Amino acid sequence: MTKDALASVTGNPEDEVPRLYSLRVTNPDEVRHNNAAPVREPVYGSIPRSVWVQIDGAHDARRQLEQQLPTVSSEPHRSISATVRHVKGHSGSQSQIVVHYPYEEREEVANAEVSVPLSDVKETLPANMSGIAGRGTEVAEEVPPVPIKVVRSPEQEQWYEYRYRNPGVPAGAAATFGTTEGPATLGTPVWDNKDEEMALLTCGHVVSNHGPRCYQPGAQNAPGESDPNYIGATDLDYFKHGSEFDAAMIRTTGGISTYGGFADTGDDNYRGPNIGGTVQKDWLEDAAQNGDPLKKQGLGSGLKEGAVTNTNDTYFLTKADNEGGDSGGPHFRLLDSDSDTAEIAGIHKSDYGGKSKATILAEIEQRWNLTTTP
Repeated sequence: MTKDALASVTGNPEDEVPRLYSLRVTNPDEVRHNNAAPVREPVYGSIPRSVWVQIDGAHDARRQLEQQLPTVSSEPHRSISATVRHVKGHSGSQSQIVVHYPYEEREEVANAEVSVPLSDVKETLPANMSGIAGRGTEVAEEVPPVPIKVVRSPEQEQWYEYRYRNPGVPAGAAATFGTTEGPATLGTPVWDNKDEEMALLTCGHVVSNHGPRCYQPGAQNAPGESDPNYIGATDLDYFKHGSEFDAAMIRTTGGISTYGGFADTGDDNYRGPNIGGTVQKDWLEDAAQNGDPLKKQGLGSGLKEGAVTNTNDTYFLTKADNEGGDSGGPHFRLLDSDSDTAEIAGIHKSDYGGKSKATILAEIEQRWNLTTTP
């Protein structure tokens, strides 16, 4: 970050730390009308240095702990994970590392694939973990040990009935995978920087359970590619069904376009806002400390909102309500209350004990060389 850019973010660089909050598309009209590759610019914010030390130090401690987490199952969508949350108290916000054990008690007893029971995990892990904010830099600062809490993951995957579709496929639209028994919500249009073409994102677990072919609602049971509702197929090089990273990319077939807005209720209806960029991990980490909200759209619950509560490098949790049918849908924020531009934060994975769990979109973009686009 240049000195001029830093000065535009904060007038007090000694006490304020710049944070990369989003990557925003600067040529939306060219993308929408001329199929141009999206061009993005960084958008920064800043937080007090003392708050940054707490947040970054806690996430550094989480990363140190993740190196000690055991493998508890051979199933990739049943891996143990850790997030950071910030608990408000009388003395201010206190950081905590939450270790998510991927089985409920009844499953643990019945499932022979569990290699490490919860009791062993609790005995093996330390009570707290040290962390260093700005590790490896000139401004590195050690933080007090961060306490560790181990919890069970009350997680369930979802698919339900959907009620609308769109010909130019937008974010939050209905889809069906494989057969009419495998519906999902579509997340967001993206630009594939390698093949220079548009595609669509959704969750990975519906593809894993129901097959790679994607349709709009109305397709017949076990349809073929000739079905008029056929959208395209999942590129299996851009697909993963895991407990932390859960995403799939759909390559659209001829004649199917994408639309950089959101699906509305009723067939073939769209609504604002327009998609304008991607929320970055710094914003999510700060939001978990502040309790800032994200919106989400899913065909089961509709449009909901909830505060970010936990995050790591791959997924986040929010308090937004969710129902069966939301899997694959977008989590997003508006630039302000009156804005017609939204930035996408994640792709919905599942319910998590009444909270919503989503794969971080910035992580998907980085792994697969994609750019979220209008």
